[in-house]
Amino acid sequence: MEEGVKLRLRRELFDAMDDGEFEGVFAEIRSQMGPRNPDGSLKREGGTSAA
Repeated sequence: MEEGVKLRLRRELFDAMDDGEFEGVFAEIRSQMGPRNPDGSLKREGGTSAA
């Protein structure tokens, strides 16, 4: 039964991703994650940091 629940949830997740429901969430995660400078700040395009 547990495998059936996992399969159903996995299908629901992929359906939501296909429908674009997670684009805002993924964009926010991408903006907060990424390569870091030696001081711990995020690297940004052009080599400038977010801090």
